[in-house]
Amino acid sequence: MLVDKANGKNKHITKASLYFRAMKFFIVMGIAVGILVASIAFIIPFFADNPLELRERVVLGIFPLIVLLLIFIVLGSLHIISRGFFRIAEQEAFFGIRFDDEMKNVQISTFEHISHNWFISTRTTGVLVFKRGFIVSVDKVEEYYQGRSPMLSRIMATTANGKKIKVISNHKVIEQLLIWQNGDLPEYV
Repeated sequence: MLVDKANGKNKHITKASLYFRAMKFFIVMGIAVGILVASIAFIIPFFADNPLELRERVVLGIFPLIVLLLIFIVLGSLHIISRGFFRIAEQEAFFGIRFDDEMKNVQISTFEHISHNWFISTRTTGVLVFKRGFIVSVDKVEEYYQGRSPMLSRIMATTANGKKIKVISNHKVIEQLLIWQNGDLPEYV
């Protein structure tokens, strides 16, 4: 839940706050990679005859690889997260609304929200935001198992503007989306 620190009131979610919430996983992963590399660069010279030369080689050799890895993490995260924001833009155009204004009007201040008109989830690394009426039909549901329980689900759906979309998320989130799409309000698990 977003809270305005100045007056203690709930703040509505925005596209920017959704983006930063979704990027949290990737930011933590980037920090972890940075700590790992710094640790390696610090420890390796203790096992060398010429520590300064080895440290220089390690830093010059590993640093470009780490920068490249972080670039791939950022680009990969943008690809994963951008789908949700393209869907928000489609819904804004279809319904003639602005997402930020709509969230302010209906006072939605949580990143996990299910109401009659809105389904919002940021439980996984992606962003799922749907306004009632945007998903017209669900054409296909696929589940991916790990052991005996489903871990990931994918649905193929048709939107109100006639597009076929693929929605992939945690199995429980997709289950809740399907219940919501059928007109019921699921409970959070």
